[in-house]
Amino acid sequence: MKTIFRLLWTLAIITLFCASAAAIEEKAPRLIIRDGVFDGGTVNEGETIKHTFLIRNEGNAPLRIIDVKPG
Repeated sequence: MKTIFRLLWTLAIITLFCASAAAIEEKAPRLIIRDGVFDGGTVNEGETIKHTFLIRNEGNAPLRIIDVKPG
């Protein structure tokens, strides 16, 4: 009897965890970057180049961009 109770208890916990994870994912931001790589080619010292990346949030929560690091 204890084994069945433990099994049912474990299944209930797993079900709650999966439901919670799905609910959190539904409310999460989802960052979409079209053409996320830009090759600026050879740049001479002191020369400035510019490029615009189109960023879109397709999620259901606000997207906050906290830090950007060029690579």
